[in-house]
Amino acid sequence: MATISFTGATEALRNYLSSKGRSINTEKAYLTDLKMFWEEMDLDTISIQEIETLAALWLNGRRRIVSAKTTGRRLTSMKNFGLAFKVAILAEYSAPTPAKPRPHPLPGGVDDLRSLLNACYQEEHRTLIALTGLCGARITEAREVCPVNFSFVDQNVTIWGKGDKERTIPIGDYAWSIFLPILVDRMTTNQANAPLVKMGDRTARELITRLGVRAGIRRPISSHDLRATFATEAYERTKDIRAVQELLGHASSQQTELYILIKDDAMRAAANIME
Repeated sequence: MATISFTGATEALRNYLSSKGRSINTEKAYLTDLKMFWEEMDLDTISIQEIETLAALWLNGRRRIVSAKTTGRRLTSMKNFGLAFKVAILAEYSAPTPAKPRPHPLPGGVDDLRSLLNACYQEEHRTLIALTGLCGARITEAREVCPVNFSFVDQNVTIWGKGDKERTIPIGDYAWSIFLPILVDRMTTNQANAPLVKMGDRTARELITRLGVRAGIRRPISSHDLRATFATEAYERTKDIRAVQELLGHASSQQTELYILIKDDAMRAAANIME
């Protein structure tokens, strides 16, 4: 019976995910799950015939001590591991249902975004906040945007998201006034193809949290809070979930709904059916 080593398993899974166009972050998460599976099940090698049985044992043994969301991701990781060897596994396995996530836009909405921008001492920092908070870009997407991705004629920016999916985002006048100086500077200094935000992923995320403190926002914030703020404010202005879906680059509107906070006054107005 042919067996698979950990090195062979990781290489096969990485190649499979790459062939399917999965993002770097997805690849990293699935490979981390595979490593934990290997270590916690104390494996040396594994045969293709054993993958489903051992994967189910691993998931069952830990589903009460990790979150439902983690179990769900691990299930997906193991399914992809099987598919890397052309074996469909765990088709009947039911992961627990995670609690519905609650979006966390900035508590002060656009006012907090303005405070964040005013708290930036560097043009690069202001650009990062504008890309995430005024264009809805993920932090990984914002770090890859270059001057050549902007259209001066149509006043928009093209972003490549998860799975190399391309989307074009219109830019409002306020946001454009933030981008224009750094775009002109980079274009005239032969940096048209260089990222506007030249910092690592972790550095960028930590910067946003620090800027939140400097701006006086009343709770700690993360980069994803800015994306949720963009989604919520865009929906409040248009009530068009499909438009917001396209702006965020989501595959479905159900995914987009997870980013939009239904405000208390809207719920109260909806409940007052006799008024």
